Amino acid sequence: LGDARVLPYADLIAGWRFFRPVPVGPDATLRTNHPTVQFEDRLTLDGANLVNVLYNLQDFDGPRRALHAALAAARTGASHLEFPEVDALHHTVALRHRDGALTPLAELSPGMLRLLLLCAMLLAPSPAPWIWIDRPDEGLDPWMVPLVPELCRFAMKQARVALVDPSPRLEGLLGALEVPKATP
Repeated sequence: LGDARVLPYADLIAGWRFFRPVPVGPDATLRTNHPTVQFEDRLTLDGANLVNVLYNLQDFDGPRRALHAALAAARTGASHLEFPEVDALHHTVALRHRDGALTPLAELSPGMLRLLLLCAMLLAPSPAPWIWIDRPDEGLDPWMVPLVPELCRFAMKQARVALVDPSPRLEGLLGALEVPKATP
């Protein structure tokens, strides 16, 4: 950023978010991270604060409704998120299903975890001015891919969203939604 042509825009660019796919496999640190609950409304690039961001989305009516709609549409049988205590200072996130079962973060499918990451990226109550997401549908279960345009539509009320290298299926679903698409 030492380029004189960029310096006038450095503060603006510093607020942008560029998300690459976060590891969600069985051994991913994201699955075992139990943060101290504190207010965080933007997901970090490594997703380490996912629990806090999802927890805080619950305080905002629009993002909470959009999150619950995404959970319902994801065909997992989930009705809402819960935030069980790990100990006195730390929490995790879990899906509460309509049948009463609870699935903790460590046991979520990779596709469901990716969907929660997308929700945290795109439903932030005060999002970054630009949100760039690389391969946004990578790792999602096939029936979750149609949720991406809906999440983008919500985010585009307050921010610019760009999807880098979306799959042909997602690109077709984006249709009239004017989300910039780029290929590397």
